[in-house]
Amino acid sequence: MAGTEVSELNGPGFLFGPGPAGWWDDAKCSCPVVHREADGYRMWYYGFERGFPGMLAEEMSSIPMGRSGTARSADGVVWEKVAGPGVRGSVLDPSGDPGRFDQFQVGVTEVIRVGDEYRLYFMGTQDGIRQLRGRIRKGSPCAIGLAVSNDGLHFRKVDGPAWGGAVVAPNAPEEWAVHFPRVTQLPDGTFRMYFGVGREDGSGGTQVAESADGIHWERRGQVFGANPDHTAFDSLGAGGGRVIPWQGGWLMAYEGITAAGSGTNFRIGLATSPDGLRWERLPGPGTGGAILDLGMPGSWDEIAIGTPYLVAEPDGSLKLYYVGFSSRIVPGIGLALCDGHDLRRWQKIER
Repeated sequence: MAGTEVSELNGPGFLFGPGPAGWWDDAKCSCPVVHREADGYRMWYYGFERGFPGMLAEEMSSIPMGRSGTARSADGVVWEKVAGPGVRGSVLDPSGDPGRFDQFQVGVTEVIRVGDEYRLYFMGTQDGIRQLRGRIRKGSPCAIGLAVSNDGLHFRKVDGPAWGGAVVAPNAPEEWAVHFPRVTQLPDGTFRMYFGVGREDGSGGTQVAESADGIHWERRGQVFGANPDHTAFDSLGAGGGRVIPWQGGWLMAYEGITAAGSGTNFRIGLATSPDGLRWERLPGPGTGGAILDLGMPGSWDEIAIGTPYLVAEPDGSLKLYYVGFSSRIVPGIGLALCDGHDLRRWQKIER
């Protein structure tokens, strides 16, 4: 059931969208996680199929996750979706168990290699409903889980020490979600996780947790949040950051939120840090200081872009994978490039 995606979506940056029909992602696809390997590139991402259990039509605008799957590429640009062992070719599915944190949805947000093992960190939700920014959203509460694999295709979930088998769970009652985990292994072999926190008052920002084994985590507190400049693209919040080593320090690509009429817009920014804990924003040429801006009217990424994932290449250049949304609220996955010399200059690919 493998094949190259064909989509009506198009424009600079676009790689692929939902589908094809009958696949686990034929309604939505989002949140690319990309590795450069000896034989090319591998991507894991989340989405769901048309008729995904429990997802009503009016709730299709919630976080577009349900299952997770994979794709391969020789050059990081042309991708072929690969069928996994799960439902409709997925690699990770919800448990369906009301006693587990991942009863209703799962969504991959990070994959790291530890020796010969792939470690996939993911968000999982139960089949609850929340009112968020005036809209009903399915999937609550949300916690963070771990699955492992020897081949990147067949994953086994790890029973974590937190609520419902998670490795990190919300601190009730003030938190309703911990989400978008991004994990890196430090030079001393320990692990650091950057993740978002959902609270009723909208606070929380990006927090950090650290671990000796990648399973048992200790929170260290918030390290990044909304920009106090009300004119900035990230004035309402900043999260989903992907952190990589960069020139003796650390580089983070993140999504920022700002008000847009009666709703919100998402754009992508960069920040640098000497230690991965103290961060300084890098103003870009886009709206409100964004590094990467929305597409032109009518394009596949005209109303929102987010969930950025950085890949450093051997020649010092950078690839930035991201998700974009059109006015039809249809998500696609895209790519922008930087030569590595000027981090303020990014170019969406042309195909």
